[in-house]
Amino acid sequence: MSFTWKPIYKELAKNILEYEGRQSELLQLLRDLESEDLPVVITDKDAPNKTIQLMEIDPLTFFAAFNRSLTDENRIAILKHCRKVFGLAAEVPEDFVGLPLVNNQNTWYFGYHYVRDPEDIPTLWQLARFAVDAPDSSEMGLFFDKALGIHGIKMGKLTSGLFWLNPEVFLPAESNSLSYFEGSFGIELPEANWESYCRYRNAVREKAGTDFAALSDTAYVYAGDPLRVQKDIAIFALPCAVNVDKKTWRHKVRAYTKPLIIAVNDALKNIGSELVLSLYARKEEPKSPEFLDRAYFIYDKGATQSITPAGEFTLHVQLSLNQADEMCLSWGRDYWQPLSAGEDTSAGEAFMNSLAKQTRAAVPYHPGRRRTWYFIHSREYAADALAALDKSIVEVIRDDMIKLDKLVRLGMAEA
Repeated sequence: MSFTWKPIYKELAKNILEYEGRQSELLQLLRDLESEDLPVVITDKDAPNKTIQLMEIDPLTFFAAFNRSLTDENRIAILKHCRKVFGLAAEVPEDFVGLPLVNNQNTWYFGYHYVRDPEDIPTLWQLARFAVDAPDSSEMGLFFDKALGIHGIKMGKLTSGLFWLNPEVFLPAESNSLSYFEGSFGIELPEANWESYCRYRNAVREKAGTDFAALSDTAYVYAGDPLRVQKDIAIFALPCAVNVDKKTWRHKVRAYTKPLIIAVNDALKNIGSELVLSLYARKEEPKSPEFLDRAYFIYDKGATQSITPAGEFTLHVQLSLNQADEMCLSWGRDYWQPLSAGEDTSAGEAFMNSLAKQTRAAVPYHPGRRRTWYFIHSREYAADALAALDKSIVEVIRDDMIKLDKLVRLGMAEA
């Protein structure tokens, strides 16, 4: 059985609201845990290098003590202690499935004493009170936006904390969830404020469901699936990409091709390849909604030698129609060669066509007034073929990029 943490979390959230004027008791509880060798953070600073005792705390920071990277045994031990001190009726949980965690180096919901505003802690207590008792009130939105102005609080951390207090109402908007809902449903959170968050949450309810704990767990699993990029492209992007308006197309590009290219870049880094990119990106919208021409480009500014030492290398990933009018994921490498006035480009064209035969790839050739563009189109996958792959598309693209680079360097050496 999953989500056994819900009852005790919700009961503790209600009980802790009684301690706004008794914060010393919460701090003493944490000190007792420390004395039992349980990992908690209770030292403050009133200057960058001067440590003092922590003298105030809020409900979100208290919850963060057992919602960070700890062993389940330590989390259970902390909750057992809380259950005893607070006299909670709910049982200690058997699992922590679906719970987002805060970074161990940044667990507090406020800054150190020397950067802390006097209103920060009272704001967080008010926020917690409305989150538990009146989550749809106008005051909730007021304190939500006010909390986002506290030192060290971002949208992901704030919404994770609110989810701990009231998991039926608040949806985490941390990195895993944002990636999942954008990648799988095209739902984005464009701005960090209450109004935007409410629209985002409503869109998730409409398209994905209302069980936020289960959705949070799905997002966590999704983030760890090495084949998730191509599955999502096959299931969501390609079938939906035909005859769509530009706004929808833009969402598809951002949700699928950009993380794919970043994943390829990470894979290149992991093997020490010289093809690591600078991740400077630009996107071009299609000239017509029926043909999705260019998708997402990542430029390497000189780290990789291409046709000439001054040339640029680009990994080019696109969603486009093939000759059978199927929407496909395809990729290739762009090479830009600077030209002198009147320079004969036939040698470059012959070289690229020779390279194409070796790789069995198409090579569009586009001579220009100042430089020549060569695009080696590597492979393409329609939805069914992409979904059937049992190897990560990231690895396939990575290996193609390395193979093409070796051939290009060999061709330059022989020229």
